[in-house]
Amino acid sequence: MQETKLIIVTGISGAGKSTTSKAISKLYTSNGIDSHWYHEEMADHPIRWAKGGEFKAGDLHTEVGMKKNIEDIFDRWHKFIDSIASVGGIHVMEGCLYQNIVRYFFDAGSSDETILSYYRQLMKILDRVDFHLVFLYPKDVEKTLKAAFETRGTRWENLIMKPSEKGYYEKNPYLGPESIYKMYIDQRDLSNRAFEAYEGKKIKLMVEGDSKSWHHNMKAVADFLDLKLYDSMNKKYKDLDLYTGRLYTDEDQPTSMGIKSLEGDLYFTTSWFKSMKMHGLDDYNFELMSFPIHIHYDLSQDKRRVKITGNYGWDANDQWFLLRDV
Repeated sequence: MQETKLIIVTGISGAGKSTTSKAISKLYTSNGIDSHWYHEEMADHPIRWAKGGEFKAGDLHTEVGMKKNIEDIFDRWHKFIDSIASVGGIHVMEGCLYQNIVRYFFDAGSSDETILSYYRQLMKILDRVDFHLVFLYPKDVEKTLKAAFETRGTRWENLIMKPSEKGYYEKNPYLGPESIYKMYIDQRDLSNRAFEAYEGKKIKLMVEGDSKSWHHNMKAVADFLDLKLYDSMNKKYKDLDLYTGRLYTDEDQPTSMGIKSLEGDLYFTTSWFKSMKMHGLDDYNFELMSFPIHIHYDLSQDKRRVKITGNYGWDANDQWFLLRDV
């Protein structure tokens, strides 16, 4: 049986976990090696959404409840490791690691030592296979989040910038937006402590938010994983207007989804994500750069149509939409 390798890309929200993890999966493909990619929001994610969702076994705000949550999440990881070890191969996952510091532990008001102890125990579970840890470390947390707000839009910004009424802000009184940025700085720094304590295979990538640092980081990741780095060529299109417009249902009802062009590239837009870059595969098929979603065009009729497919938790999957000029 093929050896089992698990690669997890982790970091704060907006640091580039999805983009980096999918790029790693495609890097394996370009090296002629199959891999399995797990996006955190995929509908059947074995850690995030099993049994109704992670950290749902008990009350976050009681000691007994958090003990149940941690036992449950360890059980999920054991079962996941068992499942991938039984089939072997390369498995690339984003999120579901240090993201849980801000998502659950801060909300629960957990101490730093409780959080670090949790990660020490979790690393032992992950080390049952050939585990590789990729940590995205933004030097400027506020800049990183604000850049993500520009890409993802107001809805995501409001979600990130909404303070919890319990846990972290009981110990650190909320004084406005700067308190939110401080919380994510604390998450980054605590994540870094957990990362530094881990003695296995690991790499820390500094997140700068520019193309030069991106290419530098991908070269570092390729070397870390013993892979050859190939340039990813995005197919170029002469008539971008043919692919752009707003999506309508078969009942002629407008949706919140659309496709726009910007500086020679195509971007998919929704109410929950402002700009998702589309990577051209051929004249009729595209994939979203950071999501397990494909866009298929039918341009053979008078009415342009688009079909959305993929493993993602939304109700647009496997449906055709009319594409009309805005």
